Formats: sequence, structure tokens, C-alpha cells
Amino acid sequence: MDSKVINTNQTKKVAQMVSQAEIFQSVSYAAVRARVNRLEQGEIIKIGCYEFVIDEDDADVNVQIIKPRDEIEDLAAAKAFELGVDLKSMTGGQKSQWIGEFFNELQGILQKWHQIKIGRGPGGDLSFEKTAYRKDMGKWR
Repeated sequence: MDSKVINTNQTKKVAQMVSQAEIFQSVSYAAVRARVNRLEQGEIIKIGCYEFVIDEDDADVNVQIIKPRDEIEDLAAAKAFELGVDLKSMTGGQKSQWIGEFFNELQGILQKWHQIKIGRGPGGDLSFEKTAYRKDMGKWR
């Protein structure tokens, strides 16, 4: 198969593979730790090589990490290469299209299976956020 042809099934498979990366497992673990310890806004959780910040919105307390978009794209490129898709051989337009489709797939998978939201961080960075607990949730201990 020509690696320059964009295959939607391969893009979806790459997104599934990336969604299982250590960073996303760490987001879920950080949310559990924040919930158990009832952490509050501004506190930091360190899990492995990742640091998560506790953030709040109107109803929820969330864990959040901001990562460079390039780091996630590099992870996607490595997983794509494992499936025989070489992003380096694509034209600029093909690569942009593939990356766009990849992020759409990743966003859907992370939201559906991990309850992780992807947002825009400062600059070109990406934020990954998961609800740890609702503010109005009573103490369970």
C-alpha cells in the first residue's frame, strides 16, 4: 500500500494506539489521586515524569496537563510508522490533513473511553483535562 494514501482506518487505529500512551493513563490516575485526596485548585500532582495541575470550573475539580502539540504529533507519527504510514513521505497538505483527522479521532476516543477533554493551551500547546470530582460531592470517608 502506498504510504502517501490517507487511510481513515489507519488513522483511527493510530489514534487508538496513542490513546493508550502513558500520558493518558497518567491523566486518569491523577484524577483518582485528586479525588481520593480532595485536592484543590492550584495543587500539583506528579506521576512519573508528568506534572498535573488541579483546576476548577463552575461545578468540577479537574486535573490538567499541558503538552506541546509537537510531542503528541511525534507520538502519532511513531505509531503510524508501526502501521506502515510514513508521515515524512507525505506532502505538506497530506500531512496536515492526516494530522487533523488524527486529532479528531483522538479527541473522540479520549472523550468516549477516558473522559479526557482536549483543549488549546498557551501558544500551540494542547491541554488534556479530566474531571476528578464534582464540587458539590459530599465527603465519602
